[in-house]
Amino acid sequence: MQGKPLNAARASLRKTLDHSFFGPLVTAIGVGVAVECEPQQSRYERLLVLTDPDADGIHCGFLVLLFMHRWLRPFLEAGRVEVVRPPWGEAVLAGELMLAFSEPEFAALATRARAGGGAIRRFRGLASLDAEMLRETCVDPLTRRTEPMSAADVMTMIELIAAVEPEG
Repeated sequence: MQGKPLNAARASLRKTLDHSFFGPLVTAIGVGVAVECEPQQSRYERLLVLTDPDADGIHCGFLVLLFMHRWLRPFLEAGRVEVVRPPWGEAVLAGELMLAFSEPEFAALATRARAGGGAIRRFRGLASLDAEMLRETCVDPLTRRTEPMSAADVMTMIELIAAVEPEG
């Protein structure tokens, strides 16, 4: 995906399916949309959402989940959507490589590394991970970190966004 996807919250089904990301995604998954969405017809066991671990990436991931909530809710409710958690950064302390998977975790790790004379590096998105780290932390099913998403999770996100949006 390049750029931010369409905000499917208010877009018509036709506009959503004509979108350069969502139309092909629906075709690839093969479950149909809206009331015709049949999770058991999926070509895949599940959909993994992997984005950069920064504000733009998190927003893109939210827009994908919002699309799933509006147009592929049975697929979402069937537990077939997971978010992959890529690392935010790394620290090397006493020769040991340690990874952080959230901003607070990275801040704590950086403080520890600075106090112990270690080196730290904040990743600037997935492109800053070397191939081995990307495979190990985001692709390999045995070592990647994922969180299953539900319709309730997306509703919580929608409520949080609505609570901080300026009115008018």
